Amino acid sequence: AAAFRDVGVAAMHGEPLDPARNLMVNFSSAVNGSFQHLHPSQNAFCVAYGGQPLFWRTGYYNGGAEHDILSYKCSRAHNTILADGLVQGFDLKAYGWLPRFATGRRISYVLGDATQAYTGTWPKYTGRKTPVEVPITPEFGFGNPGITRFRRHVVLLRPHHVLIYDELEAEKPVTWTFALHSLQPIRQVGADGFVGANAHAAGSVRLFCRDTVNGSVTDQFFGVPVDDENKRGGRNPPNWHVSISTEKKLAATRFLTVIEVVPGAKLGDEPAKIAAEGDGRRTMRLGDYLVTVELDPGKPSLLEVYDRAGTCALVTGRASAEIRLAAATRTARLPGSTLLWEKIPGEAEEFHEEVDQLPPALLHGNRFE
Repeated sequence: AAAFRDVGVAAMHGEPLDPARNLMVNFSSAVNGSFQHLHPSQNAFCVAYGGQPLFWRTGYYNGGAEHDILSYKCSRAHNTILADGLVQGFDLKAYGWLPRFATGRRISYVLGDATQAYTGTWPKYTGRKTPVEVPITPEFGFGNPGITRFRRHVVLLRPHHVLIYDELEAEKPVTWTFALHSLQPIRQVGADGFVGANAHAAGSVRLFCRDTVNGSVTDQFFGVPVDDENKRGGRNPPNWHVSISTEKKLAATRFLTVIEVVPGAKLGDEPAKIAAEGDGRRTMRLGDYLVTVELDPGKPSLLEVYDRAGTCALVTGRASAEIRLAAATRTARLPGSTLLWEKIPGEAEEFHEEVDQLPPALLHGNRFE
């Protein structure tokens, strides 16, 4: 795993030397914002297995001017968050960044902050060769929802799980929507569960929230694509788009999304069963890991991951204070730090304590300018 903070990209892999069995997670949150060829995709992730997309960004580069602004060069096409149906701004000021990154043999982690991405600013005209006017109005997803906090914690738990923990706050109550996309069919299972597959693996997605959420899936784009340069022989295959939204408007909420990827297998009729208890703090077992998460937005955020063999652990969030492995405990130097500790037999011990760190470009500037 590696993070490239100056461009706002992190990549995490399961088996990078064996592409046929590699689970890959890409994450983007760019301090440069979005303009020209950079898309508004702050705090967006993609998941692939076996070198093929599984949960991926969607839309067509050659899809016509209306499709370009509404369903391609738009955060609606990425795996990120919408607030009251409003997308991220297309502007240098609509930026994100990667405050934290830590990685080990079993666990890799990245934190993205896209609080400043929802500016509501878009150019009046868009398109490539034949610009069209698309009204920059809330009806089409453009506007400022007043987001005051969007911190997304992304964790790769090798070999089969990905966790997405979202801290969401706004100036006023809004409907929060977790957006997920795929180039292959996605099937809904229950109000908060979805399953999909590529040629190498099946994947399940389940979202946990203290408040009631409702999901839906469609294969229709917001802006209908056209093959404007005859790149696809006039064909515009569908993509699949999942929306999981809070039933009520909320000034603050938390999401924990669990993604399980099973190589060469069919998941059956529902995502992997996960036991969850309590109103705010939930505990669940994921393979070899025990996960605890705080979903009450009125309490300090917390995500804890402990492997049941006592070889690795991750603790992050505002309530982070200490981490344990077997009978040993380490205390954070600063409350709220991200702690990653691994003591794997036959491997060198690793311990990381991470706090928010600005990208080098902002600390040192551009000496060639």
